[in-house]
Amino acid sequence: MADQTESSIIIDASPQQVMTVIADLAAYPQWSDGISSVTVLAVYEDDNRPADARFVLDSGAIKDTYELEYDWDGDARVSWTLTKGDMLTALDGTYELTDN
Repeated sequence: MADQTESSIIIDASPQQVMTVIADLAAYPQWSDGISSVTVLAVYEDDNRPADARFVLDSGAIKDTYELEYDWDGDARVSWTLTKGDMLTALDGTYELTDN
């Protein structure tokens, strides 16, 4: 059985501001523990957001290189799915943003 998690947080920023941070995959190594590099492999021409990206994970004993495919819905939602991984066999997720 696959592991699954769900949570929510309140961020004092607009969905557009938050989605801008989420879409800046190249900056992930600066603030995300364990991610040592991210390479954007393809972007969507209409909004220049990542379509596919390669991540290198180096978190102590856990090391992997994997690729994710992204699907963006404006500033409201982004989903991703694993397309390739050395160790990972599944990694699907979604961020849904609302303006409170």
